[in-house]
Amino acid sequence: MSPISRTRKQARAGFTLIELSFGIGLGALVATVIASLVLYSGQNFAALVNYTDMDTVGLNAMDTVSRDIRQANGILAYSSNSITFSTDVTNQNLVYAYSSGSRALTRKLGSAAATTVLSECDGLTFSIYQRTPIAGSFNQFEPGTTNEAKVVFLTWKCSRTIYGKKVTTDNASTARIVMRVN
Repeated sequence: MSPISRTRKQARAGFTLIELSFGIGLGALVATVIASLVLYSGQNFAALVNYTDMDTVGLNAMDTVSRDIRQANGILAYSSNSITFSTDVTNQNLVYAYSSGSRALTRKLGSAAATTVLSECDGLTFSIYQRTPIAGSFNQFEPGTTNEAKVVFLTWKCSRTIYGKKVTTDNASTARIVMRVN
């Protein structure tokens, strides 16, 4: 057999079993890496979108609560998860209440139906203080009665689940709101 015909025969030959196995293994490894990168990127993108949405919802809720507290005439009742204000709106009371069962903060003005201001909330607390600051700090004195309370401190923590895991959490939603009336 001449060297030219041997080269043609080798050029027409297929892959050996070892070459084929190595190629399939390498292709599977590359496909696995690409699939895991796509899945990880998708989870991170979903978490980022959820965090952005939670931040927007939290800001809107804080704006609503802050506006109402600043316009309130006084505090009628208070607990760590509920607060009732007197308002100028046809002498109707305004109630903000947090329910750990439904994970929601609701707003109720007078006899109207309660509306949800914030949902997916894991914890929420109200605290009340006097307007007078403690010397040398940014803190205020605790009031003896609700009539002396002019500052409301509000903090909450919200979260969502993605693919069955809590991955998006809004931890830093706090506000110290001063009632402007009175």
